[in-house]
Amino acid sequence: MSAPARHAGLNAFDRFVAYFSATGGVERLRARTILAHYEAAKPSKQRKYRATSGAPDALPGISAVALRNQARYLERNHDIARGALGTLVNNTVGPTGIGVEFQPRRADGSIHTEYAEQLQEAYRDWQRRPEVTWQHDWPGAQRILARTWLRDGDGFGQRIMGRLPSLDHGTRVPYSIELIEPDLVPHDFDDDSKRIRQGCERSEWGRIMAYHVYKGHPEDTLAFRTGTTRDIKRVPADRMLHLALRDRIGQLRGISHFASVITRLEDIKDYEESERVAAKVAAMMTGYVKRVSPDGFDPTGLELDESGNLKPRDLRMAPGMIIDSLAIVGLM
Repeated sequence: MSAPARHAGLNAFDRFVAYFSATGGVERLRARTILAHYEAAKPSKQRKYRATSGAPDALPGISAVALRNQARYLERNHDIARGALGTLVNNTVGPTGIGVEFQPRRADGSIHTEYAEQLQEAYRDWQRRPEVTWQHDWPGAQRILARTWLRDGDGFGQRIMGRLPSLDHGTRVPYSIELIEPDLVPHDFDDDSKRIRQGCERSEWGRIMAYHVYKGHPEDTLAFRTGTTRDIKRVPADRMLHLALRDRIGQLRGISHFASVITRLEDIKDYEESERVAAKVAAMMTGYVKRVSPDGFDPTGLELDESGNLKPRDLRMAPGMIIDSLAIVGLM
């Protein structure tokens, strides 16, 4: 009998095939070995079966907003989450990152030093007020945009170029950026006839051509009173900067960087709170004096009801307190 037929993994039919065709037996053995490598794909009692996550935009459309809100809550109320986010921002934006060095060239290929100095001076002037609100300088604008991007999964910036009667750029450079939170690009804004999904308008090839943005923040009560929260404007993609944490090819919107650790962070937060409460309770050691007879006990000052019975008293516990004024039931 051939070598493949003597293999311990062969069944009776495999041995029969190998007896008449050694090549066929080898091929069957090879196929069986390959199939054995994918046993992890089969569910069992020890291994849960993970269903497909659907299209690239399916999960972000369902979960992105909830994850974003939960990540914001943890940032506000959990020191570990806030510290982790700060570390991520520090490792992304900082003084040791990529700098800008202007090197304009003349026709002969040499660097135009005077023009480079003028560009550098204009760039330094623009860095003082790079965005429309004048609340952030350029490093601050990068940090807050990176913070939004990592925490919420998305971050947007509309590029405003040229002189506008309604906008003072604040610098000699007629260029500003409008920082936009992902809340203003609605996840629930879909229109299949215009190829709009999650606020993103696409071409036939899936390229993002424009973004549909609220004119006012949907949670802004002042904008709600003025009726501008649900007014949507169309911003061409060439005027919009979009930072997104995408996990799959073709995914339009991003997912919070904290999506996979939110449950663990919540568990850590609950555990630490439980430990603090337990420590406080353990610290409130209280002693009392037990009275077995009314001898020497002065009930003066005890409050009685209309029937002459003792009224319930409110004894508040404090660390190290000793209660020596316990009333005796049935004393009066």
